[in-house]
Amino acid sequence: MKLTTRGRYAVQALMDLITNSGGKAVKLQDISYRQALSISYLEQLFRQLRIGSVVKSVRGPGGGYVLAREPQEITVGEVLRAVKEVTSYSAVLKLSDQATREHIQAHKVITRLDEVAEGVLKQTLASLL
Repeated sequence: MKLTTRGRYAVQALMDLITNSGGKAVKLQDISYRQALSISYLEQLFRQLRIGSVVKSVRGPGGGYVLAREPQEITVGEVLRAVKEVTSYSAVLKLSDQATREHIQAHKVITRLDEVAEGVLKQTLASLL
């Protein structure tokens, strides 16, 4: 599995949202300040998270973002997929008819790494608190 800063920042911003919401919407400006992340970058991430049904936007005074569901119902994998950050290593490594023993062994290792990563992706946001 490949994870870039986009996925890491999405999880980081959501953990901030959960921790600081107090049952109310959280402004991106507040997350930006606390996490030292660019507001424009957060806007991009939260647009994708909204499209992926991870968060909902709240308009008007006191507006901002809230989780679309409870933290125990949203998985890390769902968050990463929403921001287009989950890549399987084994999907990249193709075995041909002429695959050597070493290719097959490497494929087994990479497949196992994907299986371990999948276990992490199944964890919920609540489990990270």
